[in-house]
Amino acid sequence: MLKFPTEEGIVTIRGSLLIPTECASIDTSSVTPEEKKAHPANLTVPLHPIFPDQEVMVGGSSSDAGRTELCSLLKRNLDIFAWQPSDMTRVPRSIAEHTLN
Repeated sequence: MLKFPTEEGIVTIRGSLLIPTECASIDTSSVTPEEKKAHPANLTVPLHPIFPDQEVMVGGSSSDAGRTELCSLLKRNLDIFAWQPSDMTRVPRSIAEHTLN
């Protein structure tokens, strides 16, 4: 479960093991395998010009426009990343809360 603030309030995203389990149980033996396509390599992108060691990995299967938009979004929001444990101090519970199942 992931919670984050938006202009309309707190948004909660919940994951489910049900869908991957259903997908794994589908019988594909009658399906003729297509030609395997090579997956493009993931790209490692440094986000911060002052700290080039702070990198993110962007999926190689994304379109050029998608990669550009994602990198732009991440660079605009550099101030919200926690690059080290000391960056995570004093986060109010109203913004982020972690619980174990």
